[in-house]
Amino acid sequence: MTFQQLKYLSAIEKYGSFNEAARQLYISQSSISSAVKELEQELGIAIFNRSSRGAELTPQGLEFMRYCNRMLAVLGEIGDRYQPAEQNGRLMLTISSQHYLFAEDAFVELVSRCGERPYLLSFREGTLASVLEDVATYRSEIGVVFMSKYNMRSLEKTMRDRKLEFHPVIKAQPAIFVRRGHPLALRGSVSLEDLEPYPHVLFEVDYAPENSVLSEILPPQRRERVIRVFERSTLFSIISHTDAYNIGSGLLPEKYLPSYTAVPIAGDSDAFMTVGWVSRRGGELSEPALDYIGLISHFADRYEALHRQP
Repeated sequence: MTFQQLKYLSAIEKYGSFNEAARQLYISQSSISSAVKELEQELGIAIFNRSSRGAELTPQGLEFMRYCNRMLAVLGEIGDRYQPAEQNGRLMLTISSQHYLFAEDAFVELVSRCGERPYLLSFREGTLASVLEDVATYRSEIGVVFMSKYNMRSLEKTMRDRKLEFHPVIKAQPAIFVRRGHPLALRGSVSLEDLEPYPHVLFEVDYAPENSVLSEILPPQRRERVIRVFERSTLFSIISHTDAYNIGSGLLPEKYLPSYTAVPIAGDSDAFMTVGWVSRRGGELSEPALDYIGLISHFADRYEALHRQP
């Protein structure tokens, strides 16, 4: 298996055909076909189904490409990080985070404070499982995730197995995010039963049972209408134009308050979620990582204060 073969696979997946991948890579179709055939023979699997419509991943190919794309991403980051001409005095930091607005704002503030200094800063949003994976595999220095009583046992086991540590930042009562005109927007609190008539929009999780458990903020609920999305912009667009709700920390920045509100979920007195940062056990953090940790605490406290206002 070679790096070049992995690049060919990624291009075929992206463009949907051997011919278009070859054209984009400026090589012959026969070269790319031969390289893929050799790899399939080496692995003993069929990665693509070929047809007149193009190339589609087989189930085994889909699984293999998850690892392939991860390897290519890491190799790309190594190339970015270790460019000798740009190394002297360059600030380096990669953060992985679940979808928390205060984590994003803290990153923006960190970038603004770097001024004219040379730096390579990265912010990766993903699922709880992918954040833990990033930190454990050194892709990210720290990750921002949540812990609740419903995922605590699974999360602690995963962190123990991956040699990770959780550092709490803020404890929040789970709340629904809805548009200002939503039928539940003016409630002081809502119950899980109150949510049954409305669509539940949430971020997609990795397709594995253990990862679904990791992502539980509240007890699992069967909903008749569920919308899964990958991007925050899509989530807020759906909330803006429908009666859908999302469940989260309840922490919203000022710029969102004219259009959206957070309504606490009542019922279970222990159903709090603790948002914090994860690092590798015993690892020494860099200067920009320590700066970022201070900033996420600042923005989390600031948003919590806004949430407490009447």
